[in-house]
Amino acid sequence: DNTLDNDSLFPNELYDSHYPDGIEFHYWNIARFKIINQSIKNIDIPIKGISIGCGKGVDIKSLRDFGIDIVGIEPSDIKPIKSIREYVTTNISPFSDNKKLNGHFNTVFLLEVLEHLKEPGTYLNDILKTYTNAQYIIITVPARSEIFSNYDIEVGHVKRYKLKDIDLLAKTVGMEVVFKKYIFNISYLFTLIWLFFINKRPTIVKAPKVHMRKFHYFLGSIIALENIFFPSFIYGSSIISILKINRKKGK
Repeated sequence: DNTLDNDSLFPNELYDSHYPDGIEFHYWNIARFKIINQSIKNIDIPIKGISIGCGKGVDIKSLRDFGIDIVGIEPSDIKPIKSIREYVTTNISPFSDNKKLNGHFNTVFLLEVLEHLKEPGTYLNDILKTYTNAQYIIITVPARSEIFSNYDIEVGHVKRYKLKDIDLLAKTVGMEVVFKKYIFNISYLFTLIWLFFINKRPTIVKAPKVHMRKFHYFLGSIIALENIFFPSFIYGSSIISILKINRKKGK
């Protein structure tokens, strides 16, 4: 199925194992949201954001902690993180005709969503038709097909992206690529080496214990420095991109 309607594209039975309580304190998430926060400086408007397919709301909590005005919508029927429950709506279609949801936002976040779709262009077109005030779409996706593994299969990934895939996708829906970059560069190298020798990745994700959270924050902060010092074309295990919507050529 190509839609994130009232069915999540992430297997519901894996939410607890891949997004356990406290996973927002894991170094990967610390790094990821620092990088997103750095990257959105390429947007020239105050963000009024909605994250589609936000799951339990890890992205909402982390980005709001950076002072970003954002809410989330999740089609599956799961319980959001308690501290940000008021900012996350679950069990609802992201293409609802609810004007409160659809007419209020200038920036749509698709964080780890498009890799689950066989026809991401169709999905982006649906967003353009629904979120008529949106000016930007911020996208993160896993990258590089050479590190596609058992992990991707387990969580329902259709593909891993290359930078040129972002260009092609934007062209398909008539958007302009404002920013695109490989991220998690060292992680890509480690994953490539790991898969060469072991041929599969661990699939269990654990949240750090309370006494380890400071270490995870430190490690995540170090990893986020890659975004500053590594050129955009150096391969990474993920991509972040920002697409600008050109409404003049049609909605």
